[in-house]
Amino acid sequence: MLSKHLAMSMWTRLKYFLAMRNFRSVADEIYKDFPFFYLSPREFRDRCWILQRCGAGIVLGYGKENFDVRIIRVPEKDDLGCSYEMLPLGHFGEIVFKNSVSPAFIHTGLYGFIDQRARIWCCGKISDAVLLNGRKYFPHCIEPLFEQLWWGKRAELRALKQGSDIELVITIFPRKFLYPFIRVFEKFFLTKLENFSKKFKITSNIKNFSIGKNNG
Repeated sequence: MLSKHLAMSMWTRLKYFLAMRNFRSVADEIYKDFPFFYLSPREFRDRCWILQRCGAGIVLGYGKENFDVRIIRVPEKDDLGCSYEMLPLGHFGEIVFKNSVSPAFIHTGLYGFIDQRARIWCCGKISDAVLLNGRKYFPHCIEPLFEQLWWGKRAELRALKQGSDIELVITIFPRKFLYPFIRVFEKFFLTKLENFSKKFKITSNIKNFSIGKNNG
């Protein structure tokens, strides 16, 4: 009984490690272009990870000292100017920033929002958001959900045109050493994906799934 409990504990830790690595790898890529956020590993683990697992997006953290980071309304094509007024808590907009010596804000091209603790969350590139039936679907809210799966290395959300209609598609790229096995039992894994998507409100209406080949 003890050995079984130990094995389950190790498996739980492994799943946690893989999921956290996937979540933080996205944030780390964003930090390369915008390295002015900070968040302690403990705060990520204790307060943010569970929210990311439910589709909140990717937490970037707090703006560093001497940086003014804001969430503003995404300008429409017909807008004559851009307002840099901070949106209310929980509202989605573009992440912009400037440092103390900069006269103007710089646009990141990323959707995000600010939470009650003043942390900035990223939902993905504005250009990658999918508008379907009057609702926006954000890659960094949806893709990390599927990257929790033990056999998946990366997930990709995209829009598929079916005639005049647009449908959402989730492609899972398996871990390289598992790819041959998953291809053999592809139908089984696709069914697992469909059942998994029903656990979350934001993915419950996605019906199209595919298995991609991970060359990395």
